Amino acid sequence: QLREMARLAYDGYDSLLRLRTLTGLSRGDAGRYFEPSSLSKLERAHLANVFDVQRMVQQAVRSEFHLESRGR
Repeated sequence: QLREMARLAYDGYDSLLRLRTLTGLSRGDAGRYFEPSSLSKLERAHLANVFDVQRMVQQAVRSEFHLESRGR
C-alpha cells in the first residue's frame, strides 16, 4: 500500500509541475498561480484527484508519526 501511495504522490507531483510549466509558458511567468476555472472539466477533476492523494499522504504521515493529537 505504501508503494502505491508513493507512486500516486509522484504522479500527482509530476502533474502539478506539468500544469505549472504549461501555465507559465503560456503566460510568460512562473505559472505558480492559476485559476482552476480556467481548466477544463477533466483537468479540474484530475487536479481534485491529485489533492485527494495529497490528503491521503498527509494522513498517513500523521498516523505513522503519531501526530494526530498535536493539532493541525
